[in-house]
Order: sequence, then structure tokens, then C-alpha cells
Amino acid sequence: MNFLPVQSSLPPYAIDGNEQEPNWLCYSWISFEKFLSSQWCCGFAYDWVTDEDISKAAPASTVELAQDWQDVWEEDGNNTWQEFHAARIKGLVNLLCDGTGVKPVDLDLLNDSLSSIPDGHHRIRAFQFLKSPVFPAYAQGLTDEIDKVLYRE
Repeated sequence: MNFLPVQSSLPPYAIDGNEQEPNWLCYSWISFEKFLSSQWCCGFAYDWVTDEDISKAAPASTVELAQDWQDVWEEDGNNTWQEFHAARIKGLVNLLCDGTGVKPVDLDLLNDSLSSIPDGHHRIRAFQFLKSPVFPAYAQGLTDEIDKVLYRE
């Protein structure tokens, strides 16, 4: 795996009096095990959608998957909340299985809010469904924090 940190245009952040430049990590595969044990993970938004729900779901269309899920949900009056999310995850699973792939998940390691994943929870659940040990991500954060999630034991 190649990890390519790239200098960002974000302002420097001071941690313990030391100014550090935030970096973007351009596309990397992140270990679920390491991420789950990091301070940045407090779970995922769609853990409640079961593998059985996903297996039974009719997959969302490629057109629907290209749209923001909130916009599609407002137009979808036929499915329950659980069916809607299971269908979206099933559509992503199908894209992964047919080799199309998906956009990497966004990880925000500068954020001190409850979730460090501003975009990508459906994709995370699709990789979990496929029993993948890793998921693709863009990580934004201080070099030391990115290093902890990716490299340190």
C-alpha cells in the first residue's frame, strides 16, 4: 500500500504549543481494526442495518447512489427507513462486487465531534458486509494523528 501525504492549504494548528501543519492523506486503505480501536471511532451510523436486511434488499440504482441520500429519501415514499438504507448499502455492495468501486470515505482527524466520518457511512457498511478488513479513505488531519491511525501499533 502506498500512502501519499500531501500538504494542504489549511492553517496550522497548535497542539501543546507546537504548531503543526494539517495534511491530507490522498487515498489510502485503512484497517477497520486499527480505526475501531482509535480515539477517532465511536461506531458507524448504519451498524443497525443487518447483513440479512442487506441480503434481502433490492439494490438502489446507480443514479440514486450518485445522489446525496437525503435527497433520494425525500423522494422515496415506498420504503421504510431500514429498507431504504439496506437498499443503498446493497447497491454499493453490487458496485464493489462488479469491480466498479466506490469513492473513498472521508475521515476528519481534525474534528473533535462525535463522528470523524463526515461522508461515507453507507460505504463503510458495504465494506463490513463484504467482510473486508480495510476500507478506502481520504484522511484529513495532523500528520501525527494520521500516523497513529495508519502505522502505529
